Amino acid sequence: MRYRKSKNYKEKMLGFYDSLFVDSEKIKPGNWNNLFKNNNPIMIEVGCGKGGFLIELAKRNKNINYIGIEKVEPLVLEALDEIKREGLQNILFTSFDANHIESQFEKNEISRVYLNFSDPWPKKRHSKRRLTSINFLKKYREILDSEKEIIFKSDNSGLFEFTLTELSAAKALITSVDINLHSKEKDEKDEKYILTEYEKRFLAQGMPIYRVTAHL
Repeated sequence: MRYRKSKNYKEKMLGFYDSLFVDSEKIKPGNWNNLFKNNNPIMIEVGCGKGGFLIELAKRNKNINYIGIEKVEPLVLEALDEIKREGLQNILFTSFDANHIESQFEKNEISRVYLNFSDPWPKKRHSKRRLTSINFLKKYREILDSEKEIIFKSDNSGLFEFTLTELSAAKALITSVDINLHSKEKDEKDEKYILTEYEKRFLAQGMPIYRVTAHL
């Protein structure tokens, strides 16, 4: 989906640089905890969109640091505004191509990777671009700590099946699988029921939501 850039969006984002937005050109692998000014675990969402999911996590878990990664920079502006209003200290955003994720973090620097409603890239020739392809799984393995945990959510059955296949090829330990997450009785305290922007839209259309937790 095309996204219209807001006027002067880059200047606005860089204005948040010191406290909320990390310019990709300034990233120093291994320095993320220094930016947060603590040694709490760091969890990332790759393709965070407007950041609603990650912001809710940050509100609930003040002892965990979160980084939202979004290639489409203007989407992040809305998230930055909300973080500033809420006064959150445990969340940062940045923007870079996920193909280079292993060069943005040190080995073992990250505690968990969230992949929520990633682009399914439905054409077979584009399968390597999917964020759950084995090439990406290897990149996540490089930056994740000993637990090597990833959590995947999608409305796309094809991407869900592809993800299970790739996780198996990567010899990952799959610890939970939901094929219709919201058909069950919900525990609102469980983070699996925090809705993303896309998830709200798909639920309104009556579509099932797939979710997988695995350790690489």
